[in-house]
Amino acid sequence: GALLSFFFPIAQIVLMDANGDMNLEHVASRSNVTFKHVDLFGDSAVVAIKEQVESERVMDDEARETDEGTIEETDEGTRWNDNEFLTRDANKNDKPKPRIRVLLGVHLCGALSPRLVDLAFGVPEIDGLVLCPCCIKGGLGGACRSAARERNVPPYVVLCETLRALCEGEVEKRYESLEGDICHPTTEPSSDHPSVPNNHKPKRVTARADPNVDSPVNCFICAVKTGRLG
Repeated sequence: GALLSFFFPIAQIVLMDANGDMNLEHVASRSNVTFKHVDLFGDSAVVAIKEQVESERVMDDEARETDEGTIEETDEGTRWNDNEFLTRDANKNDKPKPRIRVLLGVHLCGALSPRLVDLAFGVPEIDGLVLCPCCIKGGLGGACRSAARERNVPPYVVLCETLRALCEGEVEKRYESLEGDICHPTTEPSSDHPSVPNNHKPKRVTARADPNVDSPVNCFICAVKTGRLG
């Protein structure tokens, strides 16, 4: 999280973990990083996400109440009001763009990987996810190992294919729902429910191995839920 804050200085980064006894001095040193102690398999993870979203909405509503807003130059970029940023080279007359929210999990063990997928597609305010699974445990791990033996491929390959297919299934269900809504004139397209062209569905899920990761578990699965992410 601290490293991400340097690569994405205008982002608000929220770390979540069940271990509340970690040394978090590095987190406290970064103004755009916070930590939430939650049970990732329980309701507290969903509550934490929704509380973060609500605090951002309150902040954004307060910013919109001003006609002109306030511009402040910072080392991190050009700040618009409280914590909404413009890019460094943006026109200062521009209004801030809507927030994009992505769940990121790197080297998640066992059931944490499918849990991240559940959170990403189960919480409406989340726009997408980036997942790099790690070890294989539990029932899913056993199924992946059996399939890997039959195909004579590493179990990690089967795990990544399985998680990618899970994401693709969730995206397909979302598009089917949107197409159903579009058939009804009472449903207006919005940033959360964009219209879907009848003749084209963009690829919303990718899975790539990153050769720059010095580990055999280096597959990154990326999934996009909304049109706001392209």
